[in-house]
Order: sequence, then structure tokens, then C-alpha cells
Amino acid sequence: MATQKDKQYGLASGIITGEVELGRRVGDEPTPWRGQGQLRIEESRFVSNKIFNSLGGLLKLPFFEDISFSTIEGPFTVHGERFSSDGITFNGPIVNLKASGDVGPDEQLDLKVQIEFLQIAGRIPLVAQALEIFNRLAGQVLMVRIRGTFDNPDIQPLGL
Repeated sequence: MATQKDKQYGLASGIITGEVELGRRVGDEPTPWRGQGQLRIEESRFVSNKIFNSLGGLLKLPFFEDISFSTIEGPFTVHGERFSSDGITFNGPIVNLKASGDVGPDEQLDLKVQIEFLQIAGRIPLVAQALEIFNRLAGQVLMVRIRGTFDNPDIQPLGL
């Protein structure tokens, strides 16, 4: 976790690699872009990200304010302005996520996210109240649906 001194609000960082194959017909009747690819982001960090902040608010866990993942990776497809995936995985020291669904035009989201809480006792300093909540969740898997946009996400629990 970052100290107050090195926080940069609204920050999203990481080392991005991947590959993508795109194609379209050009000429008098061009078609939308279509393709597929593979994404990998290493050493990612999100500070004051609206989606993670909303998720942390829903779960009553403050560490989503400044969260890091060792890797984010998975396949995706492109059709016009819509990106889809059957599973982008976020692997972190506290929690793992798996997101599937679509990001459409104007950053419209329609995602299902599986949240897996990892056993953390003694590994990461958390305030006592958050640690108590987290220990109750450790080993559990929760599902949420994210709609709206990146700047105004609407996150709802599924099956809770």
C-alpha cells in the first residue's frame, strides 16, 4: 500500500503488453473493425479509480482506494466500438478478480465480476475494522454486475 506522500489520485499505471489482430473491409461499404487479442498488464496500480472505489464502498473495504495487481490478463474480441471478454483476470495479493462482459461505445459497461478474497492474516496491514470484515470474507467468492460508465459505475451484488 502506498503512503499518503506517494499517492497520485486518479492514477492507473502498469506495464501493458499484448497482441491484437484487426480487420475490416474498406471502400464504398466499409465494415466495422473486427478482431481479437490478448491483454497483459503487469505491476498495475489504481488510485481513486471510480470503479474500484464503488466496489470498496459496496463491500465496506477501504483498500480498494489504492489497489494493485501483479498481473491483469486475458483474451478479448473487438466488434466495431465494442470490446468483449470471457475472462480478464486480475491477480493481486489481497483479492483476485475475473471480469467478463462488454465495454461499448461511450465507455458503456456491462460486466460481471467474480471477486475472490485471499487469506491475508498478518501479510498486509489493514485497519482493525477492515481486517475483521476481510477475515470473514476470506475464501469466499462474490459476484457483482457493473453497468454505467467508467466515470459513473453502477455496481450491484449478484446472488448475495
